[in-house]
Amino acid sequence: MNTEEQAKAKWCPFGNRDDGDNPVTFCIASECMAWRWGERLESEREAYMRGTDLRRTLQSTTDGYCGLVGKP
Repeated sequence: MNTEEQAKAKWCPFGNRDDGDNPVTFCIASECMAWRWGERLESEREAYMRGTDLRRTLQSTTDGYCGLVGKP
């Protein structure tokens, strides 16, 4: 998984932007329909605050991946 900033530095083979001299298109991360947010295990503190010992899997708000290539 990558942060959005890390993803935006990677080449995207599906982009079609051509600004003349530089036909390379980079990932647009969460602005792309294929972007998928990753998952994270909630902390023990978060579980405690909910009143349980069981920790849930939550959607990440910082890390994700290109959904076209499958889960990392």
